[in-house]
Amino acid sequence: MGSRMKLYLRRDAPIMCTVELSLCPTISKLVHVLASPLMALTDQSQGLPLHTRALLHRTSANRVFAVLYLCAILALLYHHYLALLNSTTIVSFLILLADAVLAFMWVTAQAFRMCPTQRQVFIEHLQHMHVAEESDYPALDVFICTADPYKEPPIGVVNTALSVMAYDYPVEKLSVYVSDDGGSQLTLFAFMEAARVQALIRLPEADQIKLMYENMRVRVETVVKSGIISHDYINSKQELEAFSRWTDGFTSQNHPAVIQREKHQVTHNFKAGALNALLRVSATMTNAPVILPLDSDMYSNDPQTPLRALCYILDPSMDPKLAYVQFPQIFYGINKNDIYGGEARHGMLIHPAGMDGLKGPMYLGRALGMDHWLRTSTLAICFNVRDGSPFLPSYKACVSGKFTHQFA
Repeated sequence: MGSRMKLYLRRDAPIMCTVELSLCPTISKLVHVLASPLMALTDQSQGLPLHTRALLHRTSANRVFAVLYLCAILALLYHHYLALLNSTTIVSFLILLADAVLAFMWVTAQAFRMCPTQRQVFIEHLQHMHVAEESDYPALDVFICTADPYKEPPIGVVNTALSVMAYDYPVEKLSVYVSDDGGSQLTLFAFMEAARVQALIRLPEADQIKLMYENMRVRVETVVKSGIISHDYINSKQELEAFSRWTDGFTSQNHPAVIQREKHQVTHNFKAGALNALLRVSATMTNAPVILPLDSDMYSNDPQTPLRALCYILDPSMDPKLAYVQFPQIFYGINKNDIYGGEARHGMLIHPAGMDGLKGPMYLGRALGMDHWLRTSTLAICFNVRDGSPFLPSYKACVSGKFTHQFA
């Protein structure tokens, strides 16, 4: 049986478009999950944990190295101290000060390397839980924010939306909200093309999918390059009416809209403000207990990502101390000999793993008002628990997963 998925586009534009995309059924029926804490606890007591956490295998060796390195640093500082007593010059004082600052930076960073942990989830254990229906899955709202069709190409936003809509998750439980702060008709056109591609064919062969996607990509990129949507690309009166609302006086700051957050000439919090608006809109429309904020140029490369998150969200032992499930990013398009740290390994992989072994990693998600123009910033993808939901916790957990960051 076929199924349909909802895609909500909240736009600072004259219209609000609700598009239903027809999707192919998943490979097989999704495993059922029981949200009952009692049954989940019973399952884990039978030796089937949903996830595990263990220290990295080189932790002990790194601790020994840290002790030896600390002794060397203390010896160096003592040497500088003796040199300063024998010859008090500005040069010797600056050398001591510089080494002291570097030593302080090294010591403070060692906390992230004392207890680095690695987590592993067991999706296959979900099927051993006593379940009733797929309706036992918690609903999921996905927020995708964009602002400029030229700095954030619409085809990339479409790829992000399609990647999350391909999740192995009940379609009636998954809603995708796209917020366009720029109010661009080019972004709207891209999603209309994507909806048309998904709606015209069912269960296509792989080559047909590729051909249809390439045709859509060429049409979208051609329109974005020209900046004009000609009548050749409009296929219905409804689409013509939607695009006719863009006038010469239309700007991203001044235009009518069905849903529009207030903007002034001063700072209006950019993506953080857009997410605040999406929270209010989604609370009225779907009100899912789990929220996934995504940037416009990211896409998920694992269709089982929500199931991996459920291994933590539905774990009764994690319930009182879980606030979000966080996935690191993988950056494509970086030279293998990159010397500028474009992959942000320290902020995305090393530090979160070390903090997870202590009291939990900091929130690196893009939902905190981070500057969304920073394509290589150290940010991650987080499944967040909506305030007031039955899964409301107060702690944090970092999960090993993969998201892909596209470079324009």
